[in-house]
Amino acid sequence: MAKRLILIIILGVALTGFTFGSAGIHVQFDTINGLVTKDQVVFDGTSIGRVKKIKYGDDGIFKVSLSIKKDFKVFLTEYSRFTIADDPQNNDKKAVEMILTHVGGAPLKNDSSVDGSSKYQVLLEMMKYDAREGIDYLNKEFQRFSDDLKSLSEHEQVKELEKQIARLGQELKKASRETREKIISDIIPKLEEEVEALRERLEAMYREEEVEPLEKEIEKIKTI
Repeated sequence: MAKRLILIIILGVALTGFTFGSAGIHVQFDTINGLVTKDQVVFDGTSIGRVKKIKYGDDGIFKVSLSIKKDFKVFLTEYSRFTIADDPQNNDKKAVEMILTHVGGAPLKNDSSVDGSSKYQVLLEMMKYDAREGIDYLNKEFQRFSDDLKSLSEHEQVKELEKQIARLGQELKKASRETREKIISDIIPKLEEEVEALRERLEAMYREEEVEPLEKEIEKIKTI
């Protein structure tokens, strides 16, 4: 991944030349999960800008204005996707994570407005172009999700797993057959492991029935 990004930078600088000043991008999200102004914009683990402004519209949509550092303008293309994530440098804060689903593409103009994406939307798009890279991204995100679960109470873990399973099911309905099969074979066993580990902890408290709805939903996903 890092080698590819270096290559993109070299090609981008060669094609566009040096540019001055930061770039402004506006991203629309249904929810921002605690994101606030001055939170970071991150790309491949590196800070590339800041959240400049957040505006809540009458339509219930959050318009998040980002300021991107001049050295990273080359990454702002039609294949740039933006999600809300934990700040990799401070887990108590949120960040806007930018992800490139594909190399090349037309550059985004300054002050462009784009729709935000969920992690699963990004995954499905990446797999459309490069299945191996999509799975690498999936494994990295699932490990992050698994680590985050450990800091939650058992009740909170049930709720978080419930949300993730529901989101996965919604996105799988939009995916191609090949992509669905790949995700089901790679991610579902890991989800089942998390649910089983949670079940074992809840059994000690005589609360194992709390995970039964999760198990039923996972079985439904397998038939999508």
